[in-house]
Amino acid sequence: MRKTFVPGKKVLLYNSRLHLFSGKLKSRWTGPFIVKTVFLHGVVEICDTKNENDFKVNGQRLKPFLESLPVNEMAMGCSTQCIGNITSFTFYFMHLDISFIHWGQCM
Repeated sequence: MRKTFVPGKKVLLYNSRLHLFSGKLKSRWTGPFIVKTVFLHGVVEICDTKNENDFKVNGQRLKPFLESLPVNEMAMGCSTQCIGNITSFTFYFMHLDISFIHWGQCM
């Protein structure tokens, strides 16, 4: 799968120097950086968001930055349905519906 980068999008940069140290739990990805220009042969110019420095890197050292949504923007909810001694629960989390059924006393 070929990675494509678009100017204005955020990316993470792989730091190969951290590979030399023994910190197994330390992330080797730094950023996010903003893509400024995409050149031929996989060269990408990125901008550091902290100090506005621009530099060119090999596109193989980049991966897209996936931003997480704040909790208040996520669609969350729960519904309960009780029929006789069967209780049905459905949890809604973003685009995922999680349902399960409980036999026994209705709650």
